[in-house]
Amino acid sequence: MTLTPLGDPYVPDDLVWFSHEPLWQEIASARIDSGLREFSIDVRSSDDFGINSKLKASVDKVGLEAGGKFVEHVETTWRLEGTFAAP
Repeated sequence: MTLTPLGDPYVPDDLVWFSHEPLWQEIASARIDSGLREFSIDVRSSDDFGINSKLKASVDKVGLEAGGKFVEHVETTWRLEGTFAAP
């Protein structure tokens, strides 16, 4: 999608997640304060949140049924790219 902006860039006031995301705050600040035109960032997920083969083995040992299918966590990387229109 390509749009032509109708006004100055801004961050909406009602974004629940924005105050908890320093990276997106930096991108917004760079866009608003410094005229950022393009960005490319890599976001990596390497946390298994404690749901790993050790937990599954403990559940199995006690004789409980966890249900579903256990899949070992795999590290994931996303590349996020953005291009802003000229003001």
